[in-house]
Amino acid sequence: MNKYIIVIITLLLGACSTSPVQQVNYFVLSGASISESHPMGAGVKIPVLIEDIRLAEYLNQSNLAMQLNSNQIYYSRQHAWAERLEVGIEKALLADLNQSSEFHYSTNALGLATDNLHRLIVQIDHFVATDKSNVIASGSYWIAGAKDEISYNHKNFNLTVELEKDGYAHAVEKMRFLVSELSAQIEQDLRASKA
Repeated sequence: MNKYIIVIITLLLGACSTSPVQQVNYFVLSGASISESHPMGAGVKIPVLIEDIRLAEYLNQSNLAMQLNSNQIYYSRQHAWAERLEVGIEKALLADLNQSSEFHYSTNALGLATDNLHRLIVQIDHFVATDKSNVIASGSYWIAGAKDEISYNHKNFNLTVELEKDGYAHAVEKMRFLVSELSAQIEQDLRASKA
């Protein structure tokens, strides 16, 4: 009798421990840029330092977020960023911005002197897919002049694109598209501030 009870308990415990394992899908935002052309400008390009990419606190985690209504965020357990989101955004911005024929964008990974560089700071407040079938990216950025200029050109951005398919993979494609749109806006504002 005791043998049967032990066998039954073993089978029940084994059944509990064999629940299906759900696969986690990892996404990279900084993959290939939207535009594959790389125009070459003549002469020396003006250096611009991407000084900082700042994220809203709710975006500082690996799981992809979805906005369910105006004040509720859902984090997917099966869909995550393969690298920190601010790193992915920075890489994507660099890829897009460096297609400029007038400016050369870089980060200060080596800790070089930045006195003679234009500087760019980006604050991302929202960067999510929503339950209304779109993706939003909003926040602000600041462009500072070279030398000891203390004037900052401050701009807000609020970009939206509609989702055409279901799924996080498509949402990440649209997020990448919005980074390209932000890059174009930054480039336009930097040219205008230089004029």
